[in-house]
Amino acid sequence: MTSLIIMAVAGLLIHFMKDMIRISIETKKRPTPIQYWMGNPYQSLISVLGCVVGFIYLQDTAQLSASTAFIVGYMSNSVADMIGKRGIK
Repeated sequence: MTSLIIMAVAGLLIHFMKDMIRISIETKKRPTPIQYWMGNPYQSLISVLGCVVGFIYLQDTAQLSASTAFIVGYMSNSVADMIGKRGIK
């Protein structure tokens, strides 16, 4: 179970690092992770909650594996970014 949680967190962090690199390239500045999370509080909250809900759902439906745990972490951050770009500021 611990390894599955680590995989979900890894998915979140890898997508988060991708966003940090994109921001660094676009703005020529390197925000700290805390600046990013504080500057995008709704996206950050949606991302974490989406990961938790997806993880619990997959566990309850017996579909949770290392790959699905990673995917739910990565995709929850991706969905939160898409929602944020469409109007949550």
